[in-house]
Amino acid sequence: MNFEQLAYVKKIYEMESMIHAAEAIHISQSAMSQSLANLEQELGYTLFHRSRKGTLPTPEGKQLIPFIIDILDSRDKLSAEVEAMTSHLKGSLIIATIPTLFNKIIPKALSAFKKDYPHINVEIFESSREDIIRLVENNEVDIGLIGIRDNEQLSSTITLHSLNRTSDFKLIVPKKSKLVLKDVVS
Repeated sequence: MNFEQLAYVKKIYEMESMIHAAEAIHISQSAMSQSLANLEQELGYTLFHRSRKGTLPTPEGKQLIPFIIDILDSRDKLSAEVEAMTSHLKGSLIIATIPTLFNKIIPKALSAFKKDYPHINVEIFESSREDIIRLVENNEVDIGLIGIRDNEQLSSTITLHSLNRTSDFKLIVPKKSKLVLKDVVS
């Protein structure tokens, strides 16, 4: 069993097609099929039903695939942690926040961030919600932290990210920010 085989399982599961999964990873379908067969033999269980309708998990696959995904996620977290420990990134980060978040979220998040990225200078200031939106739209800050209602729409020049699912706080970033590419920002 190796990470490559596990990555194939995850991709097949996501795409519900061995052909499409192989294309996405840029390997031949026969190589992926052989690798999967070797893994299934090692595990002693068939993970997928293969048919013209697609490649779908067997009952055993449904039970084992979550563990495979967890293993891959843990590997990614380990890699990210090692990279953070050895990172010598330098630069600055400017954050505008409403007062409520300044007291609730920022201290703990900043402490963890400074531990991982000690060479990045972080500037945080409190401002009104309207000023924060304007500052983000004008690219005067890297991150804006505000509260927003579910049905509220903001300018198309900014992107929203939820800080968590239990509150209405949103992270807003300029449209061209690297954070726009992420589904989740931690």
